[in-house]
Amino acid sequence: LSLRPVRGLAGWLTPRAFVRRMAARDRAGAVRELVAAVAQPGVDVEPAVQAVLAREDSAPTGVGRGLALPHARLPGLPAPLVALGISEDGIPFEAADGAPARIVVLLLTPGDAEDEHLGLMAQILRELADPAVQRQIIAAKGYTELIALLRAGTVAE
Repeated sequence: LSLRPVRGLAGWLTPRAFVRRMAARDRAGAVRELVAAVAQPGVDVEPAVQAVLAREDSAPTGVGRGLALPHARLPGLPAPLVALGISEDGIPFEAADGAPARIVVLLLTPGDAEDEHLGLMAQILRELADPAVQRQIIAAKGYTELIALLRAGTVAE
């Protein structure tokens, strides 16, 4: 099974994994909300939340410019799981620029998939690097519009 990031962010997101209006106001709440959005049989929510928060404690995942990418590798996970949440007010993720994250992308990958994990992270960051794309994502009314935006701007490998 190849987990190479050839599908782009749009290829990993499911309708349930797009949280249009996050209720969370802090990092832990945001992580919990997004893990719950991608939870499926065989994915224990609490250990996944704790793995992501442990990663946050060692190195915050606020990228800057209103974007955060909390992530963890989980032993036994069969394939990557991705969720994208929008926070109207922003959530502090300790980005170097101090900007709260309005777009939060959660990435969970299999424990032994380090190269794929890093590749997916890099691809997500490339796809969301453009401030104009970020503004369109924040303004997206629903999953279908979000996927259309992501597919229109997908960065080729």
